[in-house]
Amino acid sequence: MPSTYAHFRLGNEVMERLDGDARRACESHRDLYGIGLHGPDILFYYDALHRNPVSQIGFDMHERPGREFFGPARERLGDSGDAGRAYLYGYICHFALDSEAHPYIEDYIHARGVAHTAIEGEFDRMLLERDGRNPAKSYLAEHIHTDESGYGTISLFYPDVTAEQVSRTLEDMRKYNRLLVAPGRIKRALIERTLRKTGNYDDMIGLVIKNEPDPRCADSDRELDSIYKGAVDLSVELIGVLERYLDGEIDELPARFDRTFSYT
Repeated sequence: MPSTYAHFRLGNEVMERLDGDARRACESHRDLYGIGLHGPDILFYYDALHRNPVSQIGFDMHERPGREFFGPARERLGDSGDAGRAYLYGYICHFALDSEAHPYIEDYIHARGVAHTAIEGEFDRMLLERDGRNPAKSYLAEHIHTDESGYGTISLFYPDVTAEQVSRTLEDMRKYNRLLVAPGRIKRALIERTLRKTGNYDDMIGLVIKNEPDPRCADSDRELDSIYKGAVDLSVELIGVLERYLDGEIDELPARFDRTFSYT
């Protein structure tokens, strides 16, 4: 998963490229579109320091083809209308960026020995600096909010997750993103010790953006920037395909949906 800011930023760029009904749906339900941009990653945060069935769904989904999520979405959409569509259109942006970036990230891990989340956190740093923000002081979950109706809409697409659990996981996402903002050395050291002790270091350390860039990620930043730009175009294309599928204009999703969130 390219990290929080990359997905949010890409979604904003994609929104500017949309038109017609798809854009209207996303603008009318910006909260759900914004949450959708994080795909199954939101489930990682559910009681994040302990193994549990809800967070495991998020991890498992990354290894499954996109078709397994988007295929049943036509029926699961139900009466949610534009709210459900906005969530799905955000979600497909997540799928596009993840499935394009992860093969490269995995190769880079093996070649350079850098943790997955550290690579992604460094890419977030680069994008934040490009946008004039202080990476080490930036809270990145401001847009993670919705209401009771929104919780219900999101839960439609996860048969084993309730609306109450969606509410909890979004609350936990905000909480952990806030806790992991650590520009000072003392708090950062405490967080690192806690993550190592709980076995969550590799999964979460990339969310703690340091004051100085990691030189080991200079090459990955450049390559991920190129992948990111291509994923904007791909997201717009896949939203169009998904819109036609949800409208019943096509019966099957194309082969691109056979890719997983993690690998080709």
